Amino acid sequence: MARLRHELGGAAIYPLGALAAMNLLDDFDQAVYSLVGPEIVRHFDISAATYGLSFVPIIVFGMFVPVLMGWITDRVNRVFLSILGATVWLAFALLTGVVPAFVLLLVVRMLAGIGKSVSEPAHSSLIADYYPLRGRGIAYA
Repeated sequence: MARLRHELGGAAIYPLGALAAMNLLDDFDQAVYSLVGPEIVRHFDISAATYGLSFVPIIVFGMFVPVLMGWITDRVNRVFLSILGATVWLAFALLTGVVPAFVLLLVVRMLAGIGKSVSEPAHSSLIADYYPLRGRGIAYA
């Protein structure tokens, strides 16, 4: 811990822990959604192709929202935006398990994507804000 703190230029490691935990939970959320695909197909009585195509709007939506979030990140408090994004993402990620219709599942996954899309621009900026130049390489790694 002391060596890592030294390599980070003396800055605290707690922000990195929080950001890493959020990234881990996001990866877990994506993996679980993919792994439960057969159960989703059975539960909503859809074809595997329909389930596969359900990723398309989420991916397309996920390509454009981060651009908007990057613009917003430059204009508001990044810590507040990160907390808000994590809250939105968590709420809709949890709702993924209780939606009654496949269309609502798509809507919930897209709304979770909005919350998640805050992470890249806001978290990268926060790391640059928190850590001195000599420690940023380690912080980003």
